[in-house]
Amino acid sequence: MEPRPQDDDIILLKSSEGETVYSSSKSWSDLEIPAEIITALELRNWIRPTLIQGIAISIIVSGQNLVAQSKNGSGKTGSFVIGSLCRVDKSSPELQIICISHTRELCQQNFSVFSEFGSRYGVSIGIVEKNTPTPKAQVLCITYGSLKKLSRPASNLKSLKVLIYDECDFLFTNEESKNTIMATQSIAPTAQKLLFSATFSDQVWKFAEDNIENAKSIKIEKREDLSLENVDQFVVQCERNKKFETVLEILRSVELKCCIIFLNTKDFLTKLEAFLSKNGYKVSKLASGIVSDEERNEIIKKVHEGAIKVLLTTDILSRGVDFRLVNIVINLDAPSIYVQNRAGPQTRQPDPLTYLHRIGRTGRYGRKGIAINIVADEESQRAYIAIQDFYGKRFKQIQVDKLAEEVERVNTDYAI
Repeated sequence: MEPRPQDDDIILLKSSEGETVYSSSKSWSDLEIPAEIITALELRNWIRPTLIQGIAISIIVSGQNLVAQSKNGSGKTGSFVIGSLCRVDKSSPELQIICISHTRELCQQNFSVFSEFGSRYGVSIGIVEKNTPTPKAQVLCITYGSLKKLSRPASNLKSLKVLIYDECDFLFTNEESKNTIMATQSIAPTAQKLLFSATFSDQVWKFAEDNIENAKSIKIEKREDLSLENVDQFVVQCERNKKFETVLEILRSVELKCCIIFLNTKDFLTKLEAFLSKNGYKVSKLASGIVSDEERNEIIKKVHEGAIKVLLTTDILSRGVDFRLVNIVINLDAPSIYVQNRAGPQTRQPDPLTYLHRIGRTGRYGRKGIAINIVADEESQRAYIAIQDFYGKRFKQIQVDKLAEEVERVNTDYAI
């Protein structure tokens, strides 16, 4: 069941008319949701709306543009799925909603949730996949890479009512996806626009202000509120050339439900896979270009089922994808981003927003989780100091032999 915020939780709602401190609806009946959708909610054991759902759904149903920021695991997907389905004209078979994601995995996850609710509400749901015909459906889930093809000819979008941008801080920072989306918006200028993400850079807020007309925004004002209180964050120190050995020691010393290990490069990922396999660990890997689409689908399925204990990945899985059984995240490399300097070449800098998304793969839906950050040199030391400064939070230094009791305490939330 998704967590319910405390009754005194409020959120700042912004619009062109100013700011309002807004209380969240406390029940699904307050939101006037159709009975078929409430039945689907009951089957999911979603007893009441989360804070973001209790505000966003009403705004979406009213047809207003929305820019919504809410932390990982807080119910953003449910917000735009439930709200947008309420806007579908079920008497028309035409395409009415497009949900845009930046990865296949997130696209498939959104398709799954849309399908679950849409099947009970009598709405057809489709997903656009590579090298397959575009299905005829009232709702399509799609990656930005396929969006350009869908909009040709423009008549394909003539009946479009809602455009959903999931993990929009990536979609509107990446130049390719941003240009494709802007072209789509020009074809369907009257479509409602819904932007959702756990984090928004200043650049994306500015883009939304300039390009999403008359939008209401739900925004977490305090930077410290972005940190995930359900995730205990640790630093493990090791020598520069002992990172793989340190990961192995961690895996051997703790009880795993599922552990995701994030690396910055596919080459490093492949080397870690070989090292762990040589030392008796069965691991899976997921990164673009090194596994087929079919393998990626199977890996995601196995992680959901608890059949994979260790998953190596790049930032392709840092955002949005919901794994309920992940109890540990290990950052073997500190998350970083290339920044263009005015007077010189690009440089890599610590990326606090990606850090937040990475550790948000654990501690989902009210469970506790653990994030372990490996520090092996001065560069990673500086990176994690910068990330801690950004969030105003200090990570606890810990020895590997002390992690077992921390994990044991967390694992009480993962009893199956």
